[in-house]
Amino acid sequence: MDGKPVSTASTIRTGDTASLEFVSTIQEYRRRKAAISICSQALGELFENGVRAVTLSGSEEAVELYRKLGFHNIIMQYDILV
Repeated sequence: MDGKPVSTASTIRTGDTASLEFVSTIQEYRRRKAAISICSQALGELFENGVRAVTLSGSEEAVELYRKLGFHNIIMQYDILV
């Protein structure tokens, strides 16, 4: 935003599937569409290069973002550490 990097996202590709990972935005820039912008760009590049399906895992606070990006059937998973 305004020439300053405020959000990040990574993708991991295996064949025609990929995963969207490590989406984060500096707190004071959240809710300003920085994450949706960078994620849309990353997803667009994946689909342009033959990816057919993208999965993700993330925090509960990001569910709204993922729905806006077109993800559905969002399931929250919690792991128990023993």
